Amino acid sequence: MIKHPSNIIGFKGSLEDFVEVYFNAPLGDRISFIDESAKDFKRQSEEDFERPSRKNPSENRSKLGCALLYVNEELITTSSFMRKINSEMPISKLDLFQSEIIKGLSLSELVFNIGNMRYDCVSEIYVGFQKRFQKEGDLKLSYDSNSEATKLYDISDSLKRVVKYINIAWKNCEPHMEKS
Repeated sequence: MIKHPSNIIGFKGSLEDFVEVYFNAPLGDRISFIDESAKDFKRQSEEDFERPSRKNPSENRSKLGCALLYVNEELITTSSFMRKINSEMPISKLDLFQSEIIKGLSLSELVFNIGNMRYDCVSEIYVGFQKRFQKEGDLKLSYDSNSEATKLYDISDSLKRVVKYINIAWKNCEPHMEKS
């Protein structure tokens, strides 16, 4: 088995399919996913602060640990922005875990499997989320409430920072990744 795969283990679709399934899920499921992801990035950060550097075993992996801690913090911010969205918005279409391509994975398994992926691939997922929230904000602004659009733009901006820090983590990991 590949140590850090480029796909979600147990998920029967592409990363783009996952973004679509995520956006068709109820807001509560989406928030739960972000909350669990934040916890997982914090766990990864703590582990990397404890792990010795490959280049210099007397030092820890603090750059990677810091980047992952920033991802954790931005996901917490994203979650708080998501909780401000009007719950009456017509965004709940199906239960995230009843989707045929996710069935059988618990939330913690899904989050763990995504967290175990290559960070460049994880980044793709959050770029997809960011673009969708941006698009939703644009749609809201074009026909409805400026305040709801602002909330969606806040989420999009927070996800841009998530992507930035995941990409920093990837830059730290990429030189050490096994060639596949």
